[in-house]
Order: sequence, then C-alpha cells, then structure tokens
Amino acid sequence: MERERLRYYDLISGLNLIRIIVMHIFQFSGNYYDTVFSFYMQVTFFFLPWFYFKAGYFYSNPKNGTKTYLIDKTKRLLLPFFIFTIIGFLIALPFELRDSTRPLWRIFLSPFYAMLRWGNGGNGNLPLWFLLSLFFTLTGFLFLNKFKLKWIIILFPVIGYVLYLYDVVLPLGLSNVFLAIFFLSAGNIYRHKIENKKFGPLLLGAAIGIYGFTQLFCFSSLDFRTNAITSGNYFIYVISILAGLLLVYQIGKRINYIKPINYIGENSIVYFVAHWPIILLVKNIMDSFSLKTSGYGYAAILSLVTFLLLPLCVKLLNGKLKFLLGR
Repeated sequence: MERERLRYYDLISGLNLIRIIVMHIFQFSGNYYDTVFSFYMQVTFFFLPWFYFKAGYFYSNPKNGTKTYLIDKTKRLLLPFFIFTIIGFLIALPFELRDSTRPLWRIFLSPFYAMLRWGNGGNGNLPLWFLLSLFFTLTGFLFLNKFKLKWIIILFPVIGYVLYLYDVVLPLGLSNVFLAIFFLSAGNIYRHKIENKKFGPLLLGAAIGIYGFTQLFCFSSLDFRTNAITSGNYFIYVISILAGLLLVYQIGKRINYIKPINYIGENSIVYFVAHWPIILLVKNIMDSFSLKTSGYGYAAILSLVTFLLLPLCVKLLNGKLKFLLGR
C-alpha cells in the first residue's frame, strides 16, 4: 500500500517538476507571457505548495530525537543548497567576469548576499531558495509540534498577509515560511484526519467547485519566493491552493503511474538542483557565439538539451557523486 501511494506522489511531483523547468525555460527564452503558456501557468498554479503539502503528508515525529532529525535535514537540504550554489556560481563566473561591470569583490560576494537577503543561490542557481525554505519550514513545524503549539498555524496565513501588506522582507527568504508551514500542516492533517473519512467525496466536490470558481472569476496568484501577491487576493489564493492541491492529489491517485513522469518525480531533487545551471550554461554559450537567445526555437533548444542532460545528472548524483546530495 505504501509503495502504491508513493507512486502517485512521484507522478504528481514529476508533473510539477516539469512545470518548474518549463517555466524557467520560458523565462530564459522571453516567452513567459505567451498566451498558451500563461494559461498553463494559471491552471497549474498550485505546483509549489504541493511540495510543502507532500512534506507534511509524509512527516512523522522523529524516532531518534530532534538532534538526529535536524542533522539529517541539514545533510539533505542545506548541504545541496550550498554545494549547488557553488556549482552554479562557478558555471556563471567566467561569463560574469567577461560581461559584468561590477567590482570583483562584489561578484564573489554576490552568492552570500543573495542567500542572506533572499534565501536563494544567486544568479547561478536561483531556484535553490526552496531548499532553504523547506529546511526552515520542517524545522518550524517540528518545534511547533514538539511544544504542542500547532494550533497557531491557523494564524500563519494572516502573518504572511501582514508581511506582504507592509512589504516586510525577512532575511534568508523567511517571508514565505509562514505560508509554507501552513501548507505543510495541511498535508499532515489531510493524511491523518481526512484522507480515509467518509466525507472525502464531499470535500472533493467542494474542491472542484472552489478551484473552478476561482479560476474563472477571482483567480489569485502569489510569488511564493517573495510572499508577494501578483494578482487577486491573498486569502483567496490560500483557499484556492488548498482546493487545487486536493484536486491534483485525487487526479494523480487515479492515474498513478506514467513511467517517464514518475522517473522525474523519483529523482526530483536532482532535476531541481541541476536544471537551472544547465539552462544558464546553454544560454551563456549561445550568447558567446552571438546566437539568438529568445523565441520558441531557442526554448526548444533549451528544452532538448536540458531534458537530455538531466538523466545523466541523475546517474551521476545517484552514483559516485551522491554525497553532493547529502546521501
């Protein structure tokens, strides 16, 4: 039963990883505001909260103590964060030295500034903010659970909204952690309190209705990294995300397995940490030869190279280089 459950979680994670990579490819190629792509982005807007929801679903109280749990999460989240920040920086460095007008000291300190200010890996690997966020989210949930304070999580969307309303940007990218803990808690509650209850079909029907209504009449979206609303209303966003998560969960559960997508889901950490440096390297090389780096043709090249190289990265990072992922 556990194995079956993991399969459809891998499927949904694989679909969301594809969404992340395609989104970044379209950003690099200047097609981000394409009509079809924008529609695709809108109907799959729950992609990032899914990973917090999933972490909450599989969360269990540490069996070997808090210290052991934190050491494990440090190895699996913080270690890849720092290592792939350095890898991304080294890939970008030759081109940065060639093109940048910034002083040398600012170039070398830029990853540290990006981490402290925004919680990400700098221009060499911007998406890594999620690993830092997930570490603090799991740590926060651990201590709230340990000291029996989980009840206050219901207030976390309000705290997130206040931070957004007053344009408060916490160091280390912590502005998003309150909402992240809320969605992680939702995954944990769903597994233990809702999943096997009789009112499940009724809840699914409500999720379909809420998702459809918000998509059509009051769509709301958030830049999760910065905790900033990009359209609509903060609290409608939260409600619609919960509906979207439940809906995609039920769809994934029924489909269960599509081999290439499940493969990506099973290796989601590799696809996540490696895709941005590959895209960035291809762009910089093409720029060096004055080749066109915009439009659909360029997006196709990025897609082809990225999705061909990522399985090689999986082989390396699951093999002799697995220590880079804290394994």
